[in-house]
Amino acid sequence: MKKQLIIIGATVIFVVVGISGCFENEGDISEEEGIVVLTDSMSHGDSPQNGIIDKGDIVYYREISNISEIITWTQGQSIDYKKYGDYGDVILFNPGSILHRAICWVEYHEEYGTYTVQGYDIINVSNISIEELGLEEYKPSHSGFITKADKKSICDQASGVCSDPVKLEWIIGKVVRLEDK
Repeated sequence: MKKQLIIIGATVIFVVVGISGCFENEGDISEEEGIVVLTDSMSHGDSPQNGIIDKGDIVYYREISNISEIITWTQGQSIDYKKYGDYGDVILFNPGSILHRAICWVEYHEEYGTYTVQGYDIINVSNISIEELGLEEYKPSHSGFITKADKKSICDQASGVCSDPVKLEWIIGKVVRLEDK
């Protein structure tokens, strides 16, 4: 019995060390890092599908330094750019290491207390109302991305998942496929 426990323990250590080695910045992974998806918020149905992010999948992300490196859902529609089953890029962000799609960028004009929302023809308004995202008279205190889980009908900022728009400095990275690097 003791010998079996030692063998099982050594096997677990070998597997954990082997898996963690997959996430180092070397070899085929280049500058990307990987994480395991812990929820089904980005899935597109009850059964796993190729090309979609499902619970248990390993996804890779690349750090970004500028908002122009992210194509939002609204931008993706206009240029027919799809990733992971829908338009636009998926981002990994804090608080909470959330993995959701960037829907649009909200620009807050602090000097005037107004907002402009790219992709929705909203320019210099005193609050933001976008019915399809569940936003009604929304008044964030800063600029950032409106985000949404593919499986949800309303955005994170309306559902309370992340009440504020996602600032660039909150973004851990943009989800990438290794073949797209």
